[in-house]
Amino acid sequence: MKQITDVIKLITDKYLDRVNVVLNKEMLSLEYLYYINGEQDVFKIVQITENDNQLYAKIYPETTEEIITIKDLEDIFTGFEKELFINKSKNQISDSKIEQEQYQEYLNMIDKIFNIDEDKDIDFSKLKFLNIIFEHFAEDLYSPSEKHNKLRREYIDITNEFRESLTDGQTAIYEKISDLNSKMTEEIEQQLFIFGFVIGCRIKMDLEMK
Repeated sequence: MKQITDVIKLITDKYLDRVNVVLNKEMLSLEYLYYINGEQDVFKIVQITENDNQLYAKIYPETTEEIITIKDLEDIFTGFEKELFINKSKNQISDSKIEQEQYQEYLNMIDKIFNIDEDKDIDFSKLKFLNIIFEHFAEDLYSPSEKHNKLRREYIDITNEFRESLTDGQTAIYEKISDLNSKMTEEIEQQLFIFGFVIGCRIKMDLEMK
């Protein structure tokens, strides 16, 4: 079981916020997670067994099976991230009209706060991938601290305990509340990201004028 132990150590060290580990007898199930509307869901499952000091991996829903190393497992996870990123990018591009309207609202807010006329300097129609960068930045570049992971585990435990005490009707209401809260948080994060981008552009312009 040494190889299985090494897999568990890898998940603990690098993927604790993205992979659920379920150990059942001699099989290890790795649930690779993604987030949608603030809620976790399972993207793919990797079932791993060890035989003669070799790791065998079966990936669902494709049901492909292969002999792997620890490095191969990391490459598999990287592939999952690329798939998620591509899927997300397609969805975001299809919503470009809504995003352009949102960008304009942010520009108007910045104009009022700083008493400047930014909408003449930045054309968001030429920055179609800015929102994709925001999503990629938030999910891939941010590295959760140990404090964050501790709070997140506590949050999940309390949330699960609370859900178990609810009736079906109460659960439906709670999920709507949770969904609205996630959307509000996402909008705040996006607004701050765009504010930072616009302010950065403004500082660059000021520096170039000197």
